[in-house]
Amino acid sequence: MANKYFSRYLSVAPFSLSLWRAMEAQKIAEALNKVSKISTKNEILQLPKPALDLGCGFGEFAGVFFDRQVEVGIDISIEDLVKAKKVNKHKNLFIADARKLPFPDNTFSTIISVSVLEHIQRVQLALKEAFRVLKPGGLFILTIPTEELNNNLFYPEIFRKIGWKQARSFYLQKYHKVFKHVNILPPKSWQSMLTKCGFNIIYYQGTFSRALTQIFDITLISALPSQISRWLFGDRWIWGLSIKERILSRLFDRLLREDKQTESNVLIIAKK
Repeated sequence: MANKYFSRYLSVAPFSLSLWRAMEAQKIAEALNKVSKISTKNEILQLPKPALDLGCGFGEFAGVFFDRQVEVGIDISIEDLVKAKKVNKHKNLFIADARKLPFPDNTFSTIISVSVLEHIQRVQLALKEAFRVLKPGGLFILTIPTEELNNNLFYPEIFRKIGWKQARSFYLQKYHKVFKHVNILPPKSWQSMLTKCGFNIIYYQGTFSRALTQIFDITLISALPSQISRWLFGDRWIWGLSIKERILSRLFDRLLREDKQTESNVLIIAKK
């Protein structure tokens, strides 16, 4: 049986992104089972309410991950929020800056932020705001790519092996520019910033194996048609779903079983 997160993602996103996001979703679900005893029986994950989806985008992750509506989603892009409204996985949507949240202190029991904080300048302000609006004992669940990603992508590694340093630097520069990364920091920097804001880190894990990171990098080019269709028409072009699910789900399951994880992308669960 295909992994439910991977199957859901393949219906809305190209393979490379589905691989990345589905693995994040799987690792979050597993971690919550371990540290918070949050039941995933019958494949339904219930986070403590009310929950805030910090940087919800156009609702793609919420649409795949949650089996219920999230109380609140915020994003800085009005265009993405219009699309998120159609996904209908948030009870309330607000246009807001994560560095200045429009909520009172101690509002939320859960905050989830999936691959968002790397895009925010002066990110310490966003972490402080997350701490402020979280209730005492509440959970802050976040995933972020780190500086280790640079050492595990496929093409930079090829350039490094052949001694082509300029090509490696050029590729990494363009890669992070395309993905609008402004904070690609060492893993310990994220832990340090969270603890300085007052959080207690209760779970930390690298989420991607080296193989997954390299496959993601190799297959990025295949995502170009769907990305172009999103730019032009507002929706991704997804083709051959049943075929891709049959073939690619085996690869995902194999990657899921790999024990050795890098810190290319990390999952942190912190408590206020």
